[in-house]
Amino acid sequence: MSAELLTADLAGKPDALTALADRLARNDPYRALPALLDDEPAGILLLGVGG
Repeated sequence: MSAELLTADLAGKPDALTALADRLARNDPYRALPALLDDEPAGILLLGVGG
């Protein structure tokens, strides 16, 4: 990753996080998790890397 790409990625974070917050307010993506976790133990890992 170059410094220019990192800078562009960081500059886009506020808009991306606002869009994500708006989407999460309307739809709960974790609604299905309790049913999934009842079947077998699982972990949830959230990653974010610009590129």
